[in-house]
Amino acid sequence: MAAIRSVGDPQTVALLEKIFDCFNSKDPSKFAAFITEDFEFHDLSNPSPIKGRDKFLEVIQAWWKSFPDAIITGKTIVASGNMAAAEATLKATHTGYFHGIPPTGKEINYQFMEIAEFQDGKLKALRAYRDNVRIFKQLGAFPLNS
Repeated sequence: MAAIRSVGDPQTVALLEKIFDCFNSKDPSKFAAFITEDFEFHDLSNPSPIKGRDKFLEVIQAWWKSFPDAIITGKTIVASGNMAAAEATLKATHTGYFHGIPPTGKEINYQFMEIAEFQDGKLKALRAYRDNVRIFKQLGAFPLNS
């Protein structure tokens, strides 16, 4: 695996890398310890943010249930002050229900961007930008050429 390219404040870069480590660990307690209680998650697929650590952990655990082998690989991180942006790839096998789609056994593999805000060494807010249509196409929910 190639090293993550990074630019900016090394401490903030390390905090963003910790997001990937927490996700890849599949350990909710590890994630919970790294997120502020009033955490907000903004996802383009939801019209309003998910507010609160517990609600976010529910979302993450649903991902882990649908894609138990999901792994995020960081590619590039740019950090300044208490903010960082990352380009990464998620690769996983669909073995559990996901948005009403029964397990397909198909692999998903997509790139995404995240912008993170930190407060006192913890994740305060996260904005995720991903191509959800690509995910659903890879699962066979949409025709590949649509």
